[in-house]
Amino acid sequence: MEKARYYFEKAAELGNADALYGLGRLYLKPEFPDFDPAKAVDYLEEAVQKDNAFAKYQLGKLLCQGEWVPKDIASGLPLLEELAKHGVTLASYLAGKVYLKEEGWQDIKKAILYFRQAAEDGNSFSEYQLGRIYYFGNGVRAEREKGLEYLKEAAGHGNEYAAN
Repeated sequence: MEKARYYFEKAAELGNADALYGLGRLYLKPEFPDFDPAKAVDYLEEAVQKDNAFAKYQLGKLLCQGEWVPKDIASGLPLLEELAKHGVTLASYLAGKVYLKEEGWQDIKKAILYFRQAAEDGNSFSEYQLGRIYYFGNGVRAEREKGLEYLKEAAGHGNEYAAN
């Protein structure tokens, strides 16, 4: 990890966005001796400024989930939505989760939109969420048949929760 840091730092000094992203990821590893999520955010933000899509996803996820850094959905969600517009399945799924579950951000229509985008790419977690939304009528009129179709798709893609 020390060699990785050394070479990432050298490349970052030359303005390499991928190296900035690599440094951000390195500082997010708990096994890294200098584990520092705040420093990771700094590197990821620099990489985002250089339009690095991987950094946008990682930073958006960090800020929306708020596990290692303070939750900041207002800053993280636009990064995920931008990636979702470009077909990044995991970003679509995470944006859907924010709109489904986060207090103050709940918007079932947007959640469904993002879950559908990800489900079209075979994301079993999005299929599962859509299945639950439609089967139980979570914010929409219950459509059990449609809900079961999504749950079956998710189960077929290996989603244990849907299979249950």
